[in-house]
Amino acid sequence: MELNNQIGNRIRSLRESKDPIMTMEALAWQSGISKSTLFMLETGRSDVKISTLAKICRTLGVSLEEFSKGIDENGL
Repeated sequence: MELNNQIGNRIRSLRESKDPIMTMEALAWQSGISKSTLFMLETGRSDVKISTLAKICRTLGVSLEEFSKGIDENGL
C-alpha cells in the first residue's frame, strides 16, 4: 500500500476510534488545518508535512512514534 494511503488510513482510524467519534471538521479545527487539507490527507491524495502530522497527532493524543507504529514500512 502506498505510504500516503497508509498515513491517511491511520489518521482516519485514530480519529474514528475516539469516543464519541471525532468528525473531520472537529479534527481539522482543533489541529488548525483546513477540512480540505485533512480530507486530502485521509484519502491519500496529498503528502503530509511533518509539522501538520505533529498537529494532528497532538490533537488525537498520540505521539509521532505511536502514530508510526500503524504504518507498514514493508508495504512500500
